[in-house]
Amino acid sequence: GKVHVNASVQTTVGTAGISASTASIDFSAVSLWEVTLASGVDTHLNPVNVLPGQSINILVTQNAGTAGTLSFAPSVLQPSGSAYTASTVLGSKDILTLLTFNDTSEVYVAAVNTLI
Repeated sequence: GKVHVNASVQTTVGTAGISASTASIDFSAVSLWEVTLASGVDTHLNPVNVLPGQSINILVTQNAGTAGTLSFAPSVLQPSGSAYTASTVLGSKDILTLLTFNDTSEVYVAAVNTLI
C-alpha cells in the first residue's frame, strides 16, 4: 500500500557513542544519527539490527582537536575507487546515507563531504 503524508515528518535523531573506537548504528532504533569522530584515531562504524529496505542518514562531524578517520564493517559496500574518506577540516560535517535492499548482509553507503 501507499502512505500519504500531508504534513512535515519529524523523527528522533540518535547520537552514536563511541566505545572501544566503535560507533554502532542501530538500524532498528532511529533513521537519523549523529557521530563525532574521535580525536586522532580511527572510528569503526558498525551497522547493527539491519533489516531489508532501510535507509539511515548519519551526520559525521570531525572533532575540534586532531582529525580522526572513519572505517566501516566489511558488510558496508562503497563505490569502487571512490571509497568514503572523512573530511579532515576540524569541525567539518559530512552526511552518509546507508541503504539496504533485500540482503541484510550488505549495506550500501553514499557520502556528501565537507558541507559548508
